[in-house]
Amino acid sequence: MWRAHARRNGAVALVRARSRDRAGALLVLVSALAASCASGTAPPAAPAPEGAVSPPPNAAPAKPSGASTTPLVGTASGPAANASAAETSPAPSTAPAAASNRAKSAGASPADDECGLERELELAYERIGEGAPRNEWLESAREKLLPPDVAERAFTGISQEILSALAHRKYEKLAAFAGKDGVCMRATKNAPCQELSPRALSGCAASRVHITWPVGPGDEEPPPYDCRDAFQHIFYARDFLHVGEPHFNCFSPANGGSGAASIIASGPHIGYVELRSEGAGGTRSLWLVFDGDARAPELVEMIGDHAGS
Repeated sequence: MWRAHARRNGAVALVRARSRDRAGALLVLVSALAASCASGTAPPAAPAPEGAVSPPPNAAPAKPSGASTTPLVGTASGPAANASAAETSPAPSTAPAAASNRAKSAGASPADDECGLERELELAYERIGEGAPRNEWLESAREKLLPPDVAERAFTGISQEILSALAHRKYEKLAAFAGKDGVCMRATKNAPCQELSPRALSGCAASRVHITWPVGPGDEEPPPYDCRDAFQHIFYARDFLHVGEPHFNCFSPANGGSGAASIIASGPHIGYVELRSEGAGGTRSLWLVFDGDARAPELVEMIGDHAGS
C-alpha cells in the first residue's frame, strides 16, 4: 500500500511540475507579445518549414495572376487616331507652348530654325505689323503660336474631319468647325479675304451665287465661282485627304508657295496646318488656320496656295 501511495504521489508531483513549466512558458510568451506591441515591432516569425527557399533580398514583389505588365501609353498617331483619342487624351497645354517657342527663338540661329518660324514672323510683321514696335510684336506672335509638336496633337483630329467634309462635299459639316464670325477664304496667301459665314458654308452645296476670287490685290480678272465650285477649283483642287502631307506650325522655305509673302495674313493665330501635295502641275497646298482654345479650336481661315502659279 505504501508503495502504491508513493507512486501516486510521485505522479501527482510530476503533473504539477509540468503544469508549472507550461504556465511559466505561457507567461513568457504573453510578456513577449505585450512588449512587441508596445514597441511596434513584429513578433518573432514562426520557423520556416524544411525545404522552403527564401527569395533573394532584392527580388521584386510577385504580380497577381492576369495583371498587365505593359504600361498604358498612347501610341496612336495620324489623323484618324488623333480624332478617336481626342476625348481621352489630355488637352494640350498652351503655357509650356509659349515658353518653348520663346526658348527656341531666343537661342536659335536662322539655320537652326527648321520650321522657318523666325523668317515667317518677320514677313508677317512686314505685312500686318501696322507700325507696332517690332520686338514686342514678334515676341507676342511667338507666344501666340503653339510649338509644332503641340500643334500636331491639337489640330490633327479636326484637320482630318475638315478634309473629310471637303472630300465628300459635306459643307454643313465644315460649317460646324467654323468660328462664330465665319471663315476667311483666300484663293492664295496674297489674296484678299472672302468671308463666308457658318450659314453660307452650310448652304454652299446648293448656292448658285457667283463671287470673284482674286489671287492677289492687283488681279484685274479674278475668276467667278459659286461656293461649291470655289472649293472644287481653288481650295480642294487635289485630294488632300489622301495625298496631302501635313505640316503643323511649320513654315520652312519649301512652303514658299506663291511669292515671298507670309502665310500669316491676320492674327497671328494659334495654329497653321499645311496640307501639301507635290504633282506635275507644281506644288499645291491647302492651309487651315485655327484660333481660340487649343482644347476646342475653331477654323478661322482657309488658304489655297499654288507654287506653280
